[in-house]
Amino acid sequence: MRSSSCCAAAAPSRSSRQLKPVLTAEEVRDLQREVVAVHVSDALRLYLLEVVERTRSHEALALGVSTRGCLAWQRCAQRWRW
Repeated sequence: MRSSSCCAAAAPSRSSRQLKPVLTAEEVRDLQREVVAVHVSDALRLYLLEVVERTRSHEALALGVSTRGCLAWQRCAQRWRW
């Protein structure tokens, strides 16, 4: 009889126990620092802010892009450029 507890369902599969990290935590932090250091032009910042503002005031949208959403979008642009 199979157990129906959440712990039994969450037991790692054989394949997941074989996973090996490809980067150390420090390497991930180094990459994050490199991305953050990518220059963002004033023109791009103004564009991001304009789009965000329009999402906040558009009549068809109940919610606009948040401040965190805007920052995440900027990070995506930096990562793309990196």
